[in-house]
Amino acid sequence: MTNYVVEFRLPVEISGDSPKEAAMTARRRLEEKTGLDVSSWYTRVFEYGETEDDIGIVAEYFASPQGLVFREVTQNIRQHEEIIENGSDTEDS
Repeated sequence: MTNYVVEFRLPVEISGDSPKEAAMTARRRLEEKTGLDVSSWYTRVFEYGETEDDIGIVAEYFASPQGLVFREVTQNIRQHEEIIENGSDTEDS
């Protein structure tokens, strides 16, 4: 038998001052509208630009259900790409 991890996403558009604030507001709205308890869900926050010239995601943040700190995923991706471009081994850095 094969094991799978299935992820359901419920996007909620929020304006806020930080990823954590946006996540707390979205959580409250989801719980009020759907009755779902999302406190045990992993949280991803996608930050978009403030103008029409900003196309696509500016930054992506992640927190585990127990996490109070949001980690910027896009920063990790950029750092990894720089390591690859410089010809370094990931274990050297």
